[in-house]
Amino acid sequence: MLKLGPELFELLNAQQWVGNQQHVIYGKGGLSTLQIQLIESQLGFRMPEDFAFLLQNIRDPGEVLFPWSNFKKQKYDDMIAWILKGIEFDIHANNLWLRRWGERPAESSVALEKARTDFKTWPKLLPVYGHRFLAAEPRRSDNPVFSIWQTDIVCYGANLAHYLANEFVQRDVARHVLKQNVQKIEIWSDFIDNRKEFLTEGMDAETTARVLASVGNALRGKANSAQRPGVEIKLTADGNALVAGQLIVGHAALEAKLHELMQQSPPPDLYVQRHNPDLSAETLSTFEAVLRKLDFGPIIVLQHQGKDIKVSPGTVWRLG
Repeated sequence: MLKLGPELFELLNAQQWVGNQQHVIYGKGGLSTLQIQLIESQLGFRMPEDFAFLLQNIRDPGEVLFPWSNFKKQKYDDMIAWILKGIEFDIHANNLWLRRWGERPAESSVALEKARTDFKTWPKLLPVYGHRFLAAEPRRSDNPVFSIWQTDIVCYGANLAHYLANEFVQRDVARHVLKQNVQKIEIWSDFIDNRKEFLTEGMDAETTARVLASVGNALRGKANSAQRPGVEIKLTADGNALVAGQLIVGHAALEAKLHELMQQSPPPDLYVQRHNPDLSAETLSTFEAVLRKLDFGPIIVLQHQGKDIKVSPGTVWRLG
């Protein structure tokens, strides 16, 4: 299993891809032990040793990663609140409910309050980059890193070292991650495993209709009352893409194709499917980076699979 240390840091310094941002510098010169202790005192919990080691070995002048060197508790709290808001959205809009919450209350406000109360007990998270978070509890090294968008949760690294290579280096680390003994984290790993004893099943007719309407509106470009066409993109296991049925080979060609779509008036929404079981996290992460570079942002996450409806996992991205 990959480990944090000089070999990985050398690889990252030589090959990291962060778009047009200033590179992170890996190696000695990061936070001091005292600085980390001060951050922990504000967080109210201790960091795993490998995460503290990483903070001692990064200098991030361009703030590519979460700005731990300029730590502000409010920014951390905002990130965790953002996760909770995504969960609340899925409770309200996608009929999400966990069996640990008991019978679902009829009133939405009561249901949301029950979820908020329980969320405070979930294993703590440490933001790393964007919507990628390291599991901070239990406090041990080699916890996994999760990509969290609402309750669309994916393991992006078996540990911090795997994650950094997977996110920032052009290599197929994700397949290697799948061969590792990834440590399970209560609740966060349960979302990934989609266990029957964790999640309730199915959707009622009203929720089914609402999900179908939101998907249709997004794909037809009617969200936010803007008339926009929709273009379907399917990512392939070899890193290429089918854009509206046309095979696009290589990242450069894909970026050129997206530039071409941007010139349309109005520019289309992009529906990026993710149901390919052979699709690596690296391929998905690289593609997301290209979209963000071109100023596309996600507007709706599609993930539900229930008794009455089956929606392929994916995300709709909108320009601007």
